[in-house]
Amino acid sequence: MHAGRGSSSRLFLPPADLATQARGFAQEVTELLNATITNGVTFSAVLGRQSGTLVLGRGVTKTNLDPQAVPLTLGRRDPSAWLWVAFILGPDPEDEYLTVFKSGFALYADPDRERMMLHYDYEREPTHSYPPAHVQVQGTAGDLSALSERRSGLRKDLKDFHFPVGGRRYRPSIEDVVEFIIAEDLAEARPAWRNAIMDSRSRWEDRQLRSAVRRNPGPAIDQLQRDGVIPSSG
Repeated sequence: MHAGRGSSSRLFLPPADLATQARGFAQEVTELLNATITNGVTFSAVLGRQSGTLVLGRGVTKTNLDPQAVPLTLGRRDPSAWLWVAFILGPDPEDEYLTVFKSGFALYADPDRERMMLHYDYEREPTHSYPPAHVQVQGTAGDLSALSERRSGLRKDLKDFHFPVGGRRYRPSIEDVVEFIIAEDLAEARPAWRNAIMDSRSRWEDRQLRSAVRRNPGPAIDQLQRDGVIPSSG
């Protein structure tokens, strides 16, 4: 995902409340990372080049929409790796709630983002044939590469395979990526990291649930009727 890409002949500011939501979301990302695997980093949300969108990332400005990678260190020691986090945000079809148009989470071995180790991508409306939410991993694939070559004549490296991860609604969140980094001991973590992830994930899941119900209220109403929470229409 390239946060700075996209253009329109007419640029307009998103509704003020959505811009406020975006700034609040940037603050949540800032707090999550500084409570777990980073120290003193700041995320912000600024107007993007694509009409009505906002770009969220570290170091983004009105003139520079390419987010910086975040050093994974809690103090003065050299970072163990760098985490790149980027979101492109905009209004939902009703212009009422903030939604994620694109997001990317990548782990790099260098601050210039030349040595990618893994990359999570999400596009709400992809323009390619890959799954809307997928992960790519640097490395060799062995039998998988050989199978691809037999089938298509093209031998792929592991990073060229786009593994689906949950689709639009149930894709991995930044909390999942942070938890992976800590669980695999890829970076030092603060003592209370579990609580920080749990609190942040709870907010994410609540938003996803509310969005799912807005888009498809039937199953939610049916289950609430079955549980006796709301009266049955019958």
